[in-house]
Amino acid sequence: MAYQHLHAFLVALSTHASMRATMKKGGATAEQLMTEAGLSPAEKALVRSRDKAAIKKYLGDKYAAAAKVNIVD
Repeated sequence: MAYQHLHAFLVALSTHASMRATMKKGGATAEQLMTEAGLSPAEKALVRSRDKAAIKKYLGDKYAAAAKVNIVD
């Protein structure tokens, strides 16, 4: 289920400019957004790292569609 939460979070992040702005700003609000999305501590660290290759590797082949998600800084 955790992979689905991260995938859904990334899709929402790619779709909603306000979410991207919150994440870019960081801080407690960004942490709350990730917590509400059900991300694990490891997934939060991946999102914070902005390491596209690591995120795609973590999601794996089962969620290959996530590779099409445009992760914008």
